[in-house]
Amino acid sequence: MTDNLYVAITRPWGRMGGMPMLLNHLLNRVRLQRPPHSQRPAALIISHRANMKVAPENTIAGIESAIADCVDGVEIDVQATADGVAVLIHDRSLRRACDDPRSIEQLTAREAEQMQVKPPTADVSPEPIATLAGALEAAAGRTVLVLDVKMTGIAEIIASTIEEHGQRTEIHLQADFDEAEEYRRLLPDIPLTIGLRARAIKDLGIDALLDRCVRLGASGVSIRNRILHRCQVDRAHARGLLVKTWTVDRVPDVERVLATGVDAVCGNYPLMIRAVREQVERSLGTARAAA
Repeated sequence: MTDNLYVAITRPWGRMGGMPMLLNHLLNRVRLQRPPHSQRPAALIISHRANMKVAPENTIAGIESAIADCVDGVEIDVQATADGVAVLIHDRSLRRACDDPRSIEQLTAREAEQMQVKPPTADVSPEPIATLAGALEAAAGRTVLVLDVKMTGIAEIIASTIEEHGQRTEIHLQADFDEAEEYRRLLPDIPLTIGLRARAIKDLGIDALLDRCVRLGASGVSIRNRILHRCQVDRAHARGLLVKTWTVDRVPDVERVLATGVDAVCGNYPLMIRAVREQVERSLGTARAAA
């Protein structure tokens, strides 16, 4: 994931018959009286770019495979076509994903949907570029979608697509920091999580950034795994903020970030992350029993 704004979006409670399970789980982690690290709920697992090591990245097939892997959330990347349709694509250029030198903003939605996203391995078939509407419908009632918006100036497109197609889907939206107020205006009942850049942490200090997040009404922060420290997590939690980290793809890194008390871990190997999480939980259970 990028160092961007992260906006957690949930539909009004009444439409879903109660507070969504994921948000309820997260809110339970940030009560004023937080338990010790060893007694906190397990970190949530979010698959990266749908499930890019198993299926073509950012495709419906990737979302389906991530759901089959029983992840807690599925991250996808969103841009918009020349005619204003939100689609799933990571890079500005389509060269890496589709062997086409053009950018998505040069194509119409009809042209984009004819493009094929390359598979991660030879035994997997390519898949068409997906629309955000299709992704919302595929995930409805089945998993949480984490939308990482890769293009500025498309907040209204995102908001209208969610309003039309996301009524039954729990969504987290990740967008550029500079557009935070725009998303707040368009989606005023939506909690925000803001990405903290390494340079900003170094130049301004973690406390100043966390205080700014609180003033903006954020619900959490996103910090890259290689710069994540337990003191950052503790200071965020002390302010009632959640902490998410990304992209965590090595066993030692998963073990390290879990030890910080982080709330969510995003990576390309969700099954590996789960296995490490379960091992850590077993070890903590053994330690508690011995104590």
